[in-house]
Amino acid sequence: MRLEHVVLAGRRVSEIWPGLVLAVAVAALALAAEEFEHLLFGVRYVDGLVLAIIAGTLLHTGLGLAPRLACGVQFAARTLLEIAIVLLGGTISAGALAASGVGMIVAVGLVVMLTLACSYCIARALGLDGRLATLIACGNSICGNSAIMAAAPVIEAPAEDVAASIVRPVKELKGFRKIALKPGESRTVHFTIDEGLLKFYNAKLQYVAEPGDFNVQIGLDSQNVGQATFTLK
Repeated sequence: MRLEHVVLAGRRVSEIWPGLVLAVAVAALALAAEEFEHLLFGVRYVDGLVLAIIAGTLLHTGLGLAPRLACGVQFAARTLLEIAIVLLGGTISAGALAASGVGMIVAVGLVVMLTLACSYCIARALGLDGRLATLIACGNSICGNSAIMAAAPVIEAPAEDVAASIVRPVKELKGFRKIALKPGESRTVHFTIDEGLLKFYNAKLQYVAEPGDFNVQIGLDSQNVGQATFTLK
């Protein structure tokens, strides 16, 4: 191994370890909170994984993520999680699968595929773009956040979709106009939708407009509407 390779490897480790230590600390605190919950109530009402997600979201939203921590956190969220998923799959033996029977394996596969299709269609019907709809379908149909993180690199999903710390509403009123019409009279009403109308405050309190597909609806009320779609790049 050349000296420059050793130097690059050492630099890479130095970039990863601060964020990795933070991720391990959050996970350890979440597990400790789960055990304390069990000792206090005798029941684990909230799983340690959920507590870790909540803690990480609050930490990121409240304090932000320092640049020197980003590399290690991404390493934990992607590489380590993918390794953990592979190891989890390795705990399932061929004998256990065979004992379940071919019928059971086929039934599980069909149910997963059906759930994937239904979840994706529902998400698209609610106005979500294709990649975010795919992530939600994987999370609902397979194994929650682990499936989302495993599927994200495959479909090249942006970080905003993977870690959707702020949930956007399905519908937002962006404009209205009150006009008076005489019987039989008609009038054309114009509305302009620009990037400014699509902005919101993200987890870092930045006022931004994120790229994606948007549905525009116009009508007399929220139910009786006409719809068109456009893409913000």
